[in-house]
Amino acid sequence: MNSSYDMYSLKTKAYNGDEKAQYKLALCYLIGKGVNKNIMSAFYWLTMSAKQGYNVAQHELGKLFDFGKFFERDEQCASFWYGEAEKQGNIEASLDLFSMNEYDDVFDDEFDDDEDDEY
Repeated sequence: MNSSYDMYSLKTKAYNGDEKAQYKLALCYLIGKGVNKNIMSAFYWLTMSAKQGYNVAQHELGKLFDFGKFFERDEQCASFWYGEAEKQGNIEASLDLFSMNEYDDVFDDEFDDDEDDEY
């Protein structure tokens, strides 16, 4: 099979609602494999897949929001998507959610406002 046929087939499946095809197409747009790199298209297809409940896409979307590599970091969205993936048994999402919350707890404890401290 040639790659243009594969991409056509992948896009057809994605447009027809196949959540795994939507995820794969998102990755293609994210890295520019078989298509021009396009972050907005990647985000669109990743979101479509995640909204259908594909936990791998939910986890990936959580990571994009968590790390803020392509757009502004959003901890609330990251936590939401990690949580959605975790509900379906995605262990990596569970670990990422734990790490995110653990880091926040350590940071909060380290810098608690204490009115008795003098600077």
